[in-house]
Amino acid sequence: MTGITFGGLAAGTGRNMTGIILGSFNYIRGGQTGLAVGIINYSRNLNGVQLGLVNYVCDNPKYMRPLPFINVHFK
Repeated sequence: MTGITFGGLAAGTGRNMTGIILGSFNYIRGGQTGLAVGIINYSRNLNGVQLGLVNYVCDNPKYMRPLPFINVHFK
């Protein structure tokens, strides 16, 4: 998916996301490139920024996977 995605309760994709995703719960099963803004953000791979209450990135080092407020990873 490429572009801007808005979701009220949840927004997500089963593959890769490039662009901006806005929703309460953002779930990206593949890679994320860009910006995610929500209460809870989850991504397997991140090349960008997540802003929210809980931000989880699987490919970060173990101590940096769940972070509050902001999570950043650039490849």
